[in-house]
Amino acid sequence: MENGAATITDFTAKLLSDGINFLQRGMDNTESLNKWIVCGGGRKNKYLLECIKNNFKKIYLEPIDKFQINGDFIESQAFAYLAIRSINGMPISFPNTTRCKHPSTGGVLVENF
Repeated sequence: MENGAATITDFTAKLLSDGINFLQRGMDNTESLNKWIVCGGGRKNKYLLECIKNNFKKIYLEPIDKFQINGDFIESQAFAYLAIRSINGMPISFPNTTRCKHPSTGGVLVENF
């Protein structure tokens, strides 16, 4: 079980690192993109944050709580925002942020009653 948890955490760190590299691509000032504020449950996972750091020569990851902002609240608000956009048929993924081919919505709303 422990090996499985470590493997999925390593994989998650690699995907996040690839995303950071994607955002840095083509930017003139990557120094400013080496400073990241993290929120959500992952900010509490020291192993995950270390795995992300290991993919970079220089990167700074700061928990958003350091700035007196509740990191769990920010994550829940982000999911609520995406849910409202999805319900309204608006895209939540874009080629320049997630590398999808076309802007896409969050799927289909299913009423389970």
